[in-house]
Amino acid sequence: VAWKTSNSSIATVSGSGNTATVTGVAEGTATITATVTDNVGNTTYTKTATISVVPFTGWMKVDTLTSGCTYIIVASDCSYAVGNSAVTNSHYLNGVAVTVNDDNTLTLGSSVSESAISWVATSSGSGWTFYNAATGKYMGLDSSEYIYPSSTALAWLYDSNYYLNNQTDSEGYYYLSYDSTNSRYTTSKNGTAINFYQYVSSGTVSTPEPTATPTPAPTATPTAAPTATPTAAPTATPTAAPTATPTAAPTATPTSAPTVEPTAEPVADTWVKVDSLTAGGTYIIIDSGCSYAVSNNTVSSGRYLAPVAVTVNSDGTLTIGSSVDVDSISWVVGGSSSGWTFKSVGSGLYMGLDSSEYLSVVSNAHEWVITSEGYLDNQTDSAAYYYLSYSSSGTSRYTTSKSSTSLNAISFYKLVSATEPDPTAEPNPTVEPTVAPTAAPVAQDMYVPVDTIDTTGTYMIGFVVGDEVYVIMNYNPSGSGNSNYYYSYSYNYYGYTAKAVMDGENIVGVEGRVTDPAYCTWTFSSTTGGRIKSTYNSRYLVAYSSSSYSDLYPGTSSSYSNWVYSATNHTLSYKVSTSITKYATYKASAGSYSNLCYAPTSATTNSYVQIYKYVPASSASVVEAPLFSSMNMTAVITKNSIAF
Repeated sequence: VAWKTSNSSIATVSGSGNTATVTGVAEGTATITATVTDNVGNTTYTKTATISVVPFTGWMKVDTLTSGCTYIIVASDCSYAVGNSAVTNSHYLNGVAVTVNDDNTLTLGSSVSESAISWVATSSGSGWTFYNAATGKYMGLDSSEYIYPSSTALAWLYDSNYYLNNQTDSEGYYYLSYDSTNSRYTTSKNGTAINFYQYVSSGTVSTPEPTATPTPAPTATPTAAPTATPTAAPTATPTAAPTATPTAAPTATPTSAPTVEPTAEPVADTWVKVDSLTAGGTYIIIDSGCSYAVSNNTVSSGRYLAPVAVTVNSDGTLTIGSSVDVDSISWVVGGSSSGWTFKSVGSGLYMGLDSSEYLSVVSNAHEWVITSEGYLDNQTDSAAYYYLSYSSSGTSRYTTSKSSTSLNAISFYKLVSATEPDPTAEPNPTVEPTVAPTAAPVAQDMYVPVDTIDTTGTYMIGFVVGDEVYVIMNYNPSGSGNSNYYYSYSYNYYGYTAKAVMDGENIVGVEGRVTDPAYCTWTFSSTTGGRIKSTYNSRYLVAYSSSSYSDLYPGTSSSYSNWVYSATNHTLSYKVSTSITKYATYKASAGSYSNLCYAPTSATTNSYVQIYKYVPASSASVVEAPLFSSMNMTAVITKNSIAF
């Protein structure tokens, strides 16, 4: 079956056999055409469907979370959402009666705002944090381990049972649950499935529901549906020549031809040895002279890293001890111009050096380089113990060694999920490139320019400088200590910016200091600006409250709540007093650094600010081939499904 779209700027299509995926790109209409050729009778069957992509905004139930998106959290055994207020003695969280209507709007009490039950989810490596922009607080535990609005982020695990697990309660009260007796959210020893409703705007959704890929109907095979013949011409279905009837020859069914079947995807996550690293990838790290992986556990006094026996099998699966969590030996790679960082999936800490320069797990990112010999070099040890190595002397451990030591190259095994291709695999020689359908382009996450702000969205704050855009960073992983947040020069604290990667007017990525957009995203506590909070860490956009200094950087104080964004003037200003106003402004250079930002008391040409809102990739469900239906069907994409 050959699939084609009449307008790829409105909707794209990619298909295999009887089934195709139609992806909405923008509002409008497009015609999707499916064509089948009977190889025996040389007859062509064609059907079309007119697809209308309709804008959609509302709350949609999802089964998976996406970092940076906004959710309402509701226990499955009640109709109350998790609120942002403590209930009794600063303990527990209030439950707010909520109904998600059929049109995906919410019904709330007249005195309740959506912002009071909206939580921004962020992946932390070891789980998910949930941040409420209206209060500037996280869903967490207090010192007595009661759930409450916390200033400190807590990583919750969303498990396969759909339970939300705080992972830390010393008495086993792990699971978020609704206490109907006292009308409040608490934690329990017994799990309750938790429902998440994601806020979706402008026809986009980032996490398709499980029903988005139905099993193709058998009737989608053109030979099984006589109505698939578009005309009554006798030559299209000759009765006198049995060989002309598609059903008479098995080869007449296009889906049975092995040369048009795509290569089978992996059925499970696998680990593949690779020769180079990719930022954002997950890896296991092994000294090639042993069969032990680097773990996130220390050996003695917080020093050295524990080795874990591991075998990477021929099918890419792992053999590890039954008590070992694979997350403890998995590291997410970050990259910059000066090296690679390794962040533990299990703990969220980085592989680095402690204050005495021993190998350990640390809170600040440490940059390593891979030498031409394949060694992993920490670059900074003052006594030249640069190289990661496994030591079996005394207590077995991973440590750092000098170049005079017998060293081994470091092997990296990359996690390849069941939905992505093996990076080392050769193309399947049985697939005929001229027969297989061309893959349709996939819509990507982006940040679009907006003139209005809502408290549920995630944003980038961009300075428009000529043809380029520089966005304010909330964290600089290449710094250390306070230099992760600002550059101190001439009594001013300058914030960092990253250069935006543009696709037309939209931001599709960042480059320069970082490539991960998470280092550049913020939320606003009011529709005019208010308190500007980082989505990556517990930092706020700060402008020093004095005309003598022009500080602008992510600080720890949440008291800076008077930011105002003017879409008319394209300025982001902070009113310090009746006589002093600061303006967020791009700074090309200061001292030895370039691409910074600061807040002088008067606007300049570099004070032009554009706000960009996060919009996840547009998605539509798989639609069965229209070969068995009537001609010129009309289909409407609403929410995340297509109905004919």
